Amino acid sequence: METSGIRSTYRDLATSPLYYTGYGLSLGLGWDWKKKQSESSVFFDLSGSILRSVSPESNLIPSITRSYMASANFFTEYLRRIPLQNNRWRLFLGGSSNLSLPFRYNPSLGNSALGADPLLNLMGAGRVRFDVSRKEERTFSFWLISRQLVPVRRYFQLDLHAGLFNFNYRPGYAYTYDASIQGNDTRLLNYYFDNYKWSLNGWRIQTRLSFFRESQTGNGFQLFYAWEATVAKGRFEPLALAIHKIGIRLNVQRKPRIK
Repeated sequence: METSGIRSTYRDLATSPLYYTGYGLSLGLGWDWKKKQSESSVFFDLSGSILRSVSPESNLIPSITRSYMASANFFTEYLRRIPLQNNRWRLFLGGSSNLSLPFRYNPSLGNSALGADPLLNLMGAGRVRFDVSRKEERTFSFWLISRQLVPVRRYFQLDLHAGLFNFNYRPGYAYTYDASIQGNDTRLLNYYFDNYKWSLNGWRIQTRLSFFRESQTGNGFQLFYAWEATVAKGRFEPLALAIHKIGIRLNVQRKPRIK
């Protein structure tokens, strides 16, 4: 289980030339499978943010507007270990996929107030890990304080994901489009997305710096800072999005660890 505070910035040139930036919260849940030669994971999260436009302040024209953004993300990853001579370092290479469904609501845009832009990215992935574990029991003494320190697994980790095939589902030249209605044959989603088409363009980069601490049972926690940037060029006008996350993830070992 994971929770984090986020800072989001976006600009959709199909609706407005302004940047919007603000803060929010993200909650997620995932599963990890770690073996000697490979690691894989599945993760799902939901996030929400309240943003304000980055525009000049004016006493004559109220130029600062507010936007609301929510997003659902589904992430999968598979990595293979690359042998190294140094026991403290671990290197993994592989691939990942990321399906994102960001929704935006901006009342000041009138008929274009609601925006939805599905993104699908097939990415190359890499991971570097540095082990700083305490492998033997130690006695800590300071003045009148004495404590027995048990073995614990600790390591720093850097993850990098770069988009190889970047798909986006974006509207045409007119963001607000009135599709034809044919009685019961027209569904709400078909009507709303009638002007949308899949495009293969743009780019996406994700990074994550983490500190892990695990007990001998495998339970522990992870502190992390994550950053990602996305540009979905679409068919005419691009969507640009950047997200910063600082949070904590709780790791629970579902099965007893074999010693």
